[in-house]
Amino acid sequence: MTSSIIRANNLTKSYQTNSISTLAIKNISINVNEGEFIAIMGPSGCGKSTLLNILGMLDSPTTGEYYFMEKNVTNLTESGRSAIRKGNIAFVFQSFNLIDDLTVYENVELPLMYMKKPEKERKSMVNEILEKTQLIDLKQRFPYQISGGQQQRVAIARAVVFEPKIIFADEPTGNLDYKSSQNIMKILSDLNQGGKTIILVTHEEAFASYCHRIINILDGNVVVKK
Repeated sequence: MTSSIIRANNLTKSYQTNSISTLAIKNISINVNEGEFIAIMGPSGCGKSTLLNILGMLDSPTTGEYYFMEKNVTNLTESGRSAIRKGNIAFVFQSFNLIDDLTVYENVELPLMYMKKPEKERKSMVNEILEKTQLIDLKQRFPYQISGGQQQRVAIARAVVFEPKIIFADEPTGNLDYKSSQNIMKILSDLNQGGKTIILVTHEEAFASYCHRIINILDGNVVVKK
């Protein structure tokens, strides 16, 4: 039986600047089951990234309820959210955020070192994900020695090497040419077919077509579900 990994009820996020309050998202409710591949779409400034940050527990809602793996995480402190993110949640962003003076292998290995995995286990896990993302021949190169598309594949490998429950991808193809973007979407699709739950923010209909379901947002509201 498929179980829910995300259950969000009437999420609202407002930002206060001086005497002005701005609603970024308004009463959004979303359920995500394990193994789903979901696209969140909408124009710039509509609230996509705000929603992703709340679902990924980088931020908390102003009002509403949020359950992650059936645990109510709505009012957790930053340290509480961080504890749940660790080992469960991975992020892939438009910017690759690689460390320039570390090799491809070392960049991918980094989260495993933070998790204090033994060296032999780290080596096995890193080499396995480098094989899956077709980076094994580049593992001793530095980020500046490889293409943008290859750097994004390194970012994905680093994000998933520790076997997270869910991947949040915020415009992961935004800085890439079309061919490289297709390669990234193919990798994400393969990860999903292998059981990973993925939530993707994108502007591109062609890339959203890889997903099982599309959630469209306009002015902070869900307007269409396909």
